[in-house]
Amino acid sequence: MRYKVAPIGNSDNIHYIEGSSYLDAINRFDKWLEENRYWKVTDATQLTDKQWHIRVEGISEKSCGFAIYNVTRCEQ
Repeated sequence: MRYKVAPIGNSDNIHYIEGSSYLDAINRFDKWLEENRYWKVTDATQLTDKQWHIRVEGISEKSCGFAIYNVTRCEQ
């Protein structure tokens, strides 16, 4: 399955992640963030059966603050 991960309020930074479930896609996005962006997923909340919100926080001096991302499954 393909999932769309987009920061709320910023349509310029959309990511598409493959995963077997929402949690798998969130974990893969978290791993990518840590390796490439110095960020980490610190919270995941299921809003509905088709939507999650994740909180992403900076984990180094190169990045600080946080952002909330919307995670939805791409319809085939």
